[in-house]
Amino acid sequence: MTTPTPALPRHSRLNHWLLIVLATVLCVSCLAYLSVRHLIWPRLDEWRPQIVARIEHAIGRRLEIGSLRPGWKGLHPTLEMDDVSLGGLDGRTRLTVHTVRLRLSWRSLIQGTPRLAELHLQAPRAEFERLPNGRLQFAGFLLPNDGR
Repeated sequence: MTTPTPALPRHSRLNHWLLIVLATVLCVSCLAYLSVRHLIWPRLDEWRPQIVARIEHAIGRRLEIGSLRPGWKGLHPTLEMDDVSLGGLDGRTRLTVHTVRLRLSWRSLIQGTPRLAELHLQAPRAEFERLPNGRLQFAGFLLPNDGR
């Protein structure tokens, strides 16, 4: 005949469940990271038309991206874009960049919007214009007037 094991104290059971929850969260986080790193991020260029359409909708301007090359710098996702051009409201090209290299910040996950840790522009060419009312326009975007 075996003797029954004594019941664990309430705080031990709570610690046990907290450990299970923590291990589950850690496993799910690792699977999500590995999925993004090896399944989603390397295929980013395949979704270039949808990405460009979403950006165009958000900024209200025409955008063209020649190619996307996703990569990683340590644990940070990186993206290199070639032949980027941005049009103005009049349809003219207002900004061109030969190569854009960026590294995303992990704060993007917390804040829910893309945040950059690094941004490098190679051979940018942009149009500045002073409007008749004295305001400045950069690449077709009206710059804020700080009252100076």
